[in-house]
Amino acid sequence: MTEKTTATGATRRKMVCKQVYLYPHQEARLKMMAVAQRVSEADLIRQAVDAFLGQPQTTVSNPLPPDEAAWQEVLTSFAAVRERSLPGAPHRWVRKDYYDEQR
Repeated sequence: MTEKTTATGATRRKMVCKQVYLYPHQEARLKMMAVAQRVSEADLIRQAVDAFLGQPQTTVSNPLPPDEAAWQEVLTSFAAVRERSLPGAPHRWVRKDYYDEQR
């Protein structure tokens, strides 16, 4: 991890922003654990990633083959949606469009 010196001369680690999606039950447990341990939710997530990455990497002995028929069905459905789309400029999604509740 790289470090960055601030204007006051303090050194801090440079971080990379990642967006993750959690299930509601995971969010609730994460919030409770963060409060109980008096740390941020982000710190708990970083600890979990470090713990996960510290484990030996396992390989899947029998990966499932791709389901060609399922992919063709998905591609066909995309084509059908594209045909029903309104003419003009495409809609540009923003992050808030993906959340059920206001942030």
